Amino acid sequence: MKKVLVLTDLSDKAAHAAEVALKIAERLKANLILFNAFPVVEAFPVTGVGMWPIDDFAAHENDSKYGLSLLAENLKKLSGANGFHPQITFRNAMGNFGSVVGDLLKEAEPDLIVMGGKGADKLGHFFIGSESNMVLRIANCPVLFIPETYSYMNISKIVFADDLERVRPSSVHFLTDLARSYNAEIILTHITNSEDEAKLGFKGCINTITKNYNYPNATNKCIIGKDIKTTLLEIPDLLQADLFVMIHHRLSFLNRLFAGSMTKHVLKRKQVPLLVLPG
Repeated sequence: MKKVLVLTDLSDKAAHAAEVALKIAERLKANLILFNAFPVVEAFPVTGVGMWPIDDFAAHENDSKYGLSLLAENLKKLSGANGFHPQITFRNAMGNFGSVVGDLLKEAEPDLIVMGGKGADKLGHFFIGSESNMVLRIANCPVLFIPETYSYMNISKIVFADDLERVRPSSVHFLTDLARSYNAEIILTHITNSEDEAKLGFKGCINTITKNYNYPNATNKCIIGKDIKTTLLEIPDLLQADLFVMIHHRLSFLNRLFAGSMTKHVLKRKQVPLLVLPG
């Protein structure tokens, strides 16, 4: 049974991401795990006593468990639309976000991680948060970012903006399973100044999906663009993607891009979920 892990800070935007994760889990026939990391309890020295906690550990833990239980109950009420009711469980832990999530990933071994975005009007909000970057560094499975204003709909067009040969076989398998569950088209894109150059690299990628993973609904799209950065960021809107897919190695390039003011002009596009595959 597949497992979808939802990392939540129990905010409204995180709850929205969890609801989208539920719909995807139903399609994949996967179980859902909700996880919240609450802050480390700070302490200060007291003469004759030792270290005295500033915050109440029990209160933080109880607040976390209560929020998770409410979220789980709400998701259970929403589940079953596709005839499948995922098992919904939750966990929490105190500590450094990267450390506790890293331990959880080793234990739970999820097939997909889902997180909420910041709700900005650009793809850039996916890469700004330190927690998002931390998860991408330690995850061995795909990570899905859900924009705050995204309205869940049927995924009919999955746009992949990279070289499929760079992706781990397990990630390609997940991508084709996801596409199959929605009967979605996978569009492999390549940005170049030459159509002849693009066609050379497409044949192998298409064969990888259609033959190795037995998924026939895959096509290619050569996109001519002199400015690769700008063209890349226009792809989701240009091809009317329902899901935009990239490989983790490309994100260092985008992180540098998002530091520039040009993003204010080129990233005002329809928000779509971003699926990042480990490279």
